[in-house]
Amino acid sequence: MLFDTHSHLYFEPLSDDPDGVIARMLRNGVDRAVQIGCDIPSSLKAIELSWEYPEFLRATVGIHPSECTSLRIEETMEELESILIQNRDSIVGIGEAGLDYHWISEPPGDSILTEEELRDFHITQQKSIADIQKIWFRAQAELAEKYHLPLIIHTRDARKDTLACISDFPVNFAIMHCYSEDPDFAYALLAHSPEIYFSFSGILTYKKSDPIRETARILPLDRILIETDAPFLAPQPVRGSVNESTYVRYVFEQLCAIRTESPEEIEQTLWENSCRVYGWR
Repeated sequence: MLFDTHSHLYFEPLSDDPDGVIARMLRNGVDRAVQIGCDIPSSLKAIELSWEYPEFLRATVGIHPSECTSLRIEETMEELESILIQNRDSIVGIGEAGLDYHWISEPPGDSILTEEELRDFHITQQKSIADIQKIWFRAQAELAEKYHLPLIIHTRDARKDTLACISDFPVNFAIMHCYSEDPDFAYALLAHSPEIYFSFSGILTYKKSDPIRETARILPLDRILIETDAPFLAPQPVRGSVNESTYVRYVFEQLCAIRTESPEEIEQTLWENSCRVYGWR
């Protein structure tokens, strides 16, 4: 039995045929999948899916860093907490939250800036985005702590700040979603808390992912999860296609290829890890 710990079945084209996605998932030995919220509307859709398929799906609620574009934090977090309270049986985590510095606003197309001005513009934008995202990150970390739920963390091009935020807030019970860093970063996180889990996606199968594979090879097996992030990041054997939960098997197979434990032990431990972190028995 395999467990897809992070997917988005409410996104098109998966949302066009959820019955088909679930059927293919089950035929391929994937028995559970968690639907991750990215904002209020998608969190509600994730919950609706968990109602429709209660044997196989659960939900999280959260605000993705790319959605953290305003400071209407108090109002939004109140709504998020209200949704959580009303749907506590279906919700198994908070997030995905975190930091994403990959996309920085560009200056207007008709502006004429010197090289120095352009550099200053990007620095200003980066600082503004970072400051806003950190406030949202802290708010969701506090919500997760309040309800004893794992915080699902997204980090991209924000390694240093992510580690600082996890230490400062503090975050002690979390899932590093779509882990894309090296062993040093993982060890730094484990030094902060032994209750941080590392979820590997289809990126684990990509040709240029040696540091990620090395991390997956040496981490304690009881800290590892697998995911699809469907419909994104299809594994190498099906790269270019729409990802879905059934393809988490390719991530599992890659993990088996680089670990020393037997496939049976890896499968059983991944299942136990996933059920434990999400409190889904």
